[in-house]
Amino acid sequence: MPDRSDSPLEDICLLMGWLLDFQRSVPGFYMEVAPLVEPSPRGFSLIMFDSMRFFRYPRPLQREITSRRLSAARRAIQRDRDSWALFPEYVKHHTAEERIAAVDEDVSATFHSRRKQRADAWRRARAALRQMPAQQRRDALEFWQRGIYPASPEYLLALIRSITTGRFKLAEYDLEIESARRIGRQNRLSADSPSKTCSRSLAI
Repeated sequence: MPDRSDSPLEDICLLMGWLLDFQRSVPGFYMEVAPLVEPSPRGFSLIMFDSMRFFRYPRPLQREITSRRLSAARRAIQRDRDSWALFPEYVKHHTAEERIAAVDEDVSATFHSRRKQRADAWRRARAALRQMPAQQRRDALEFWQRGIYPASPEYLLALIRSITTGRFKLAEYDLEIESARRIGRQNRLSADSPSKTCSRSLAI
């Protein structure tokens, strides 16, 4: 952890820098530092930083132009020419390099479109999280950090909807889980201890 300074603003900057350095140093660990502004009794704003679990969208792969791709592109161009034998003007590509460039461009456009959809979904989820009452927001973040749901915005939005509509309450869920664990422990203890019938048969 970074050393504390005399200025609260410097403490916040040091903390954010330490969190980002920690994120880069641990492979597979991703954390979003989201500022939440709440009014204080003095009329000022208290800035709090909550770490939220999420899956980073993968980066696009740059495919190389290999001899295998060139051969496949030539075969595809020949099939296209055969299908448009009477109308050669409808043939889309005339060289293998041209077809590979068009395919890579389509793949890149599709990737960026899906990445934008995922980013928009995360923005909606974070906006819905900030609009929740303080206690419900704390319950949502606490349950989300447990890693029970996949770290995607669709699951976070579903969790927020369940909490705001009253269908899910963290306290009741914890009581049910503890009750299930207690019953499981009792069943394991009863399974480990020999029964009276088994003990009597062994004595005979």
